[in-house]
Amino acid sequence: MNSARFRRDSPLKRRSGEYIHENFWSIMDPSEGDIDAQCDLVGEDRFLWGSDYPHVGSHLTAMQEVEQALAPMAEARRNKLLGGNAKRLFNISVH
Repeated sequence: MNSARFRRDSPLKRRSGEYIHENFWSIMDPSEGDIDAQCDLVGEDRFLWGSDYPHVGSHLTAMQEVEQALAPMAEARRNKLLGGNAKRLFNISVH
């Protein structure tokens, strides 16, 4: 597709993908088997672990499932998903 025709009338100063990357965050669920690959695709700095606990379908082993799903990851990536990215996104400082 020729995207030049869309750019000529666009008021955007940057490519749309740059705005998406800057403002879009991905949420993962521990039941997803490809979290590491998703981080490679989306970027580990834009990924959060999400939970809507408590709800009818939730269970007490959710945190163990998260830990098991993230265990194969490098420690730095795992730390980002388990809170580092959320701290940065929500400007939370923990002393």
